[in-house]
Amino acid sequence: MAILNMVKCPEVGGDTMWSNMYLAYEQLSTPLRELCEGLTALHDATPHGKPESMTIHPVVRVHPVTRRKSLFVNEHLTRRIVQLSHEESDHLLAYLTRWPTSPRSTVRYPRPERTIAICGTRSTPPSVLHDFDQPRFIHP
Repeated sequence: MAILNMVKCPEVGGDTMWSNMYLAYEQLSTPLRELCEGLTALHDATPHGKPESMTIHPVVRVHPVTRRKSLFVNEHLTRRIVQLSHEESDHLLAYLTRWPTSPRSTVRYPRPERTIAICGTRSTPPSVLHDFDQPRFIHP
């Protein structure tokens, strides 16, 4: 779970979007869901200053409480799909990281200053729309 406190925001833009990773998984075609269920991916936070966070996770994971399946890939940490060649991995990851950001599985929230957002990052990861040029500061 993440608690994000919007301290300063631009006059226009910088909205937060949350992707429903359950829905993103469920809306994949049956053959693609079946392929993804057997795959694992390398997740590496080294570029974000956390080299100890490199690990291998399933591409589809089961939430420990809801028992629902969801996609578990993102453009910032997922480096490659272990079972595929580099070229295959690049193509599939490009698709799987874009897929959850489509309007059919996201909610967009223009967060004004002094608002707090709470999200379960296991199934609804947040992302920022980078459509602003003024300061934006979130205090985790």
